[in-house]
Amino acid sequence: LLAECGVDSQNIDTVTRMAAGETISQAILDVQQEGGYGTVVVGKRGVSRAEEFLFGSISNALVHSSGEFTVWVVG
Repeated sequence: LLAECGVDSQNIDTVTRMAAGETISQAILDVQQEGGYGTVVVGKRGVSRAEEFLFGSISNALVHSSGEFTVWVVG
């Protein structure tokens, strides 16, 4: 998606990591800190209000934790 919008592919990193013993949002925050990334792009998965209340929303948690970096929620 970023490359299609004109972002140079050399400026795009894709990181895959298993979230073991932590929330998915915390795993993403850890990768952001370790890599010093200024922007994190995540997809929006359609969840109901009840699911979001019970399980939380990864994108919501990231947006509320993103004091020093930008979060793009796409989808």
